[in-house]
Amino acid sequence: MNILILGGTAWLSSAIACIARDRGHNVICAARGTDTSPKGCFFVPLDRNQPDAYAALPNITWDAVVDVTTSYRFAADAVTNIRTNQWVYVSSASVYADISDPHRDETTPLVSSEGADTPGNFPAAKVACEQQFPPETTCIIRPGLIGGAGDPTGRSGYYPWRFAHPTGPEVLVPNLHMPVSMINVADLAAWIVHCMEHQVVGVFNASGPAHTLKDVCRLSPIPVREVPTEVLLAAGINQWLGPTSLPLWLADPNLQYAMVFDSTAARNHGLTTRPLPATLHAAARTFQPGTSGLTDEEERELRAYLTASTSEQ
Repeated sequence: MNILILGGTAWLSSAIACIARDRGHNVICAARGTDTSPKGCFFVPLDRNQPDAYAALPNITWDAVVDVTTSYRFAADAVTNIRTNQWVYVSSASVYADISDPHRDETTPLVSSEGADTPGNFPAAKVACEQQFPPETTCIIRPGLIGGAGDPTGRSGYYPWRFAHPTGPEVLVPNLHMPVSMINVADLAAWIVHCMEHQVVGVFNASGPAHTLKDVCRLSPIPVREVPTEVLLAAGINQWLGPTSLPLWLADPNLQYAMVFDSTAARNHGLTTRPLPATLHAAARTFQPGTSGLTDEEERELRAYLTASTSEQ
């Protein structure tokens, strides 16, 4: 197959390119070139902000084109200027309006595309992008939380890394009942290539089975200490990801199922996912301290805060 990836240099799109290459397909990665494309994939410089952005591409009908953009203008321009037998658009499971429902499938109502141009309005932007692709030839994939080796956010690697690098006799963790669902980047990329090879068309959620943070903490060789939500907030600990945080944790009860989706349709079309511990261990091997989670000093400070709070009661 002749496959064009609009991108191909960042985390997920690079993984797609590598797997397609390894399966013997001809892969062209078209991007600005701020990062390098995988070895064995042909690179074409392409700036989608330019009016003649697609002029450098081969004038052919592609077997499949992959797009991951969050700009509906970029999506519309691509559809106008590129000929292909199949589009694969990587959207996001964050497009759903009701994030309190743990059973969200592809029929769940979406957020409005209004405000897609507003910086930071990621769900609306993804919905607007989805609307640009012809449904009769498009596979729209809505991944949930992606983890595994190379996770640039650090969300999936922090806990297993911390379990291996404790600062005390126990590891501090948030609400152990917080639901966690994660798909390995390699599994997602392999399934996307499978969809191209089999010309799968439709809309699909793509996530791993539902677990909890308690399941994540089973990987720890030492005890964990669950810190109450109100204490974490009072101590200035951030949620979800980023510095000074406890990842995969959300304080708002209405957001408890933010990571959980129904991926039955995708599994019926060939999606398979490896066990959660395998994804976490892979992420830990490439985890960069400081991307997400607590530094050693921050965990010690939180432990001291807990001790002081307990003594004052």
